[in-house]
Parts: sequence; C-alpha cells; structure tokens
Amino acid sequence: MWHGRVMGADMCRRALIFALRCRAVACLATLALAWGAMAAQEVRAQDVQVSPPGRVAPGAALEVGWSGPDAAGDFIALARPGAPPHEYLGYARTARGAPARQTAPDTEGDFEVRYISAASLAVLAAAPVEVRAGRAAGLRAPETVVAEAPFGVTVELPGQPADFLTVVPADAPDDTIGAYVRLRGQTRVELPAPAQAGLYEIRQVSAADLAVVARGTVRVEPRAAEPGAGQADGRGAAAGAREEGASGAVATLMALVAVDVGGRFRVAWTGPGGPDDRIALFAGRTGPGEPLASLPAARSPTAPFTAPGEPGTYLIGYVEGAGRQVIATREIEVW
Repeated sequence: MWHGRVMGADMCRRALIFALRCRAVACLATLALAWGAMAAQEVRAQDVQVSPPGRVAPGAALEVGWSGPDAAGDFIALARPGAPPHEYLGYARTARGAPARQTAPDTEGDFEVRYISAASLAVLAAAPVEVRAGRAAGLRAPETVVAEAPFGVTVELPGQPADFLTVVPADAPDDTIGAYVRLRGQTRVELPAPAQAGLYEIRQVSAADLAVVARGTVRVEPRAAEPGAGQADGRGAAAGAREEGASGAVATLMALVAVDVGGRFRVAWTGPGGPDDRIALFAGRTGPGEPLASLPAARSPTAPFTAPGEPGTYLIGYVEGAGRQVIATREIEVW
C-alpha cells in the first residue's frame, strides 16, 4: 500500500514537471513570435520600398527596383493582390542585388510586387503592377534637328528602367547602338544629335534582350558654321572623327559619345584596313600611349570593346601598320 502511494506521488511529480516544461516552451515560443513581430515593425519603420514598372506585357522581363534590409533569405515576390505572404507566383532573392529580375505572368491582370522578410514572412513593402498587352510602343521626335544639338523625344511606353533610346544611321542593323540615354521610367528624354548630317533612326531598345521595341526617323541638318558637313556613312554610332595620316591614308572612327563603366560598346571604322592595322583604346586625352586594348581592324568593320572600370575620358584610335602610326582618334567618356 505504501509502495503504491510512493509510485503515485512520483508520477504526479513527473507530470507536474512535464507540464511546467511545456508551459515554458510555449512561453518561449510566444516570446519569439512577439520578438519577430517587433523586429518586423522596426524593419517597416526603415525605408523599405519596391518599385516595379506600372505596366508590362505578358511574359516580358520584369525588373523591380527595391531598397530594404537585405537580410538573409529576404526576397522580392510577385503575387496576386490579397494573397497571403506564402503564396506567390515567382520570386527573386534580394541577395542577387537590385533590380530584382523576374518574368511577368503570361496572362493579363493586376498583380502585386512585394518585399518579404524570410525571418517572419511579413510583407514589408508592396506595389501594384499591371500585366497588359496594351497598345504598341511608339515614340515622337522632331522631323529635323541640327547636328550636335540636343533634341527631345517622347516615348509612349517607357518599359523597364534600364531600357534606352539610341540614335543610329537609318540603314544600320538593329543591333547597332549609338549615343544613348536610359529611360529610367521617363516618358520624355533628350538625346544629342549626331555630328554628321544625314538620315538617322531613333530606336527604343529593351535592355532585357536588346530588341528594338519602337523606332522613328530624324534628319540631321549640318550646322550653319559647317555647310560642308558630310553624310553619315551608315555604320557605327553617334559621333566620329576623320583624319589623314602622314602616308595619306584616311580613317574614320564612329562610336558612342559616352558609355557606362564596364559597359560593352562597338567602334565602327573606315580606313585602309591593312593586315597590321588595329583599333585601339587608350587612357586619357593627352595623346596615344600604350593601348589598354586593341583589336585587328581587318577582322571586322566594327570592333567590340569593354569600357574601363574607372570613369574618365579615353581615346579610341586607328593605328596604321607596323609603324604604329595613329591616323585617327576620338574621345569617349566613361561614366
């Protein structure tokens, strides 16, 4: 009898300890949830934003600008309005940088882009995005402009922030890029007119796949002080230089006026095209020295380069023959 009472008391004591432990765990869990909620509120107080384009076409590339804590596992999600945080159509980790890149749904409709905390699954910021086929993109520009003068262009659909407008000779291939300005969501921007007179095309280019989404023509008239300005040669980009070397050879260089740091660009040229001729990139504007990079001119009428990693003014040069005489140069700004 006594032994049974001892066993019963021991079981009661163990049951009580177990209950107290369970209660402690529950309290800790509650505290953890409260702490997560407080942390989420603190994060919300920070500048957490998402900036999608107002409208994109079905299946198009979707770039979303964002700012936020970038904590481990945080992500930018695409969801239907009203859907809970754990239900989304696609996502991109913030660790991959800004902008976050996704693909718009194939179906039209209203959607929402969200910044979601991985720690609490809280939606820290949200903004709407419309997926519509909509009207075709288009642009408006003056019929004629003066060489080297800035002129305004209005676009109907600005597209993604990194999309840009460029001016190229009218008969240039679609993959030609001249002087350009990124749209950054704007519907009106200014472009510099080419230095040479002729018929040019303004093109709106998608940064996602470099496809031309809209185009229009503009005729560039020579400046009054330069009535004999030549015509565009149909190759290359927005600004050029034509010079004659001591040997009598003439070369012309056409390239961007400016390019982003580390950006890729092409140089179009005309010249003797000898087997030892090269198109070179030099540091500074004081005169050619040892080239930073060079490519054989005879290989192609356009030479691809990657801009240096430091901003500044650089020189592109046409280097003739084994004597390495530079017979043409032009400046390019790296931003």
